[in-house]
Amino acid sequence: MSSFNATDAIFFGFRVVKRDPTLLLVLAVLLAATGLVGVQLAWRELVEFVVALEGLSGASAQADPEAGLSAMVDAYGNFLGSPKVQGLLLIQVLVTLVAQGAVLRSLVRDRREGWVLGLQLGGDELRIFVVGLAVALLVLLFGVVACIAVIIVAGLLSALHPVLGGVAGLLAFLAGALALLLVSVRLGAAAPASVGERKFIVLGSWRLTRGRMWGLLGAYVVLLFLWLVGALAVFVLSSFLAPHAAALMQGMTPLTAVEDPAAAFRSPGYILVTVLNALLSVVFIAAWSGVGAYAYRMLGGGAGYPNAHPPEDGATAAA
Repeated sequence: MSSFNATDAIFFGFRVVKRDPTLLLVLAVLLAATGLVGVQLAWRELVEFVVALEGLSGASAQADPEAGLSAMVDAYGNFLGSPKVQGLLLIQVLVTLVAQGAVLRSLVRDRREGWVLGLQLGGDELRIFVVGLAVALLVLLFGVVACIAVIIVAGLLSALHPVLGGVAGLLAFLAGALALLLVSVRLGAAAPASVGERKFIVLGSWRLTRGRMWGLLGAYVVLLFLWLVGALAVFVLSSFLAPHAAALMQGMTPLTAVEDPAAAFRSPGYILVTVLNALLSVVFIAAWSGVGAYAYRMLGGGAGYPNAHPPEDGATAAA
């Protein structure tokens, strides 16, 4: 079995940026264009949704919980029920699948493949979607079971002593949340393995990542922290580069106070912020996908996957 290094797993996805930067630029342009067109079509729905959520989050803790839940359901229902929003979400899902497919092909096959400029919407993207949905359902099922177990344990211990039940319930909740994370990590190589082997692989990721759980979790935590830093930086820049759009999206400026709200989402500053967000998203997709791809390539051979080979130079190359 090939050696596995958690630090290498963190940086494996970034090597696409180094070896095939044009692929990342193409994906960033695609994501930015989709975002700019989408916000022009549904800016009113987006702003009203954000304002509604801001109003709910600012509500008093003494408010009626049932009324608050009903208001939240109405906010999401109005937003997701809009045909414009539904079309926008569908396009974003397809574009994200295209980006993930292009990145994973480069990571697991050491070359760029696809219909045009390394992009396609074919078998790899279908496998990523189906496997991702299956993993999400498995994690959700595990979460429900863990939640029920926590409730049962807390209820039994509360019968003995209220304080004991509360402490045990909190510890059980934390243990369940950690277990949920670890299940997600163990299944993180499912999509890369599916692309590498050209077949649907879900539970095979569990066998593949055996004994590497904590290293993989650490890699994902580091990448999540780096993404949060980058997202915060872009958020701060947006307040300077696109103040009107930022104020609208954050609910600080009502729609009625702006003569032409749509113009705020066409300003050069907003376009620049959108491009920066797209670049951040593409790099994050590459880095996040790289952890599972690294696990597949380094450990897949020992798990019985014939197409899994450690990279000769530790990086991927463009076609």
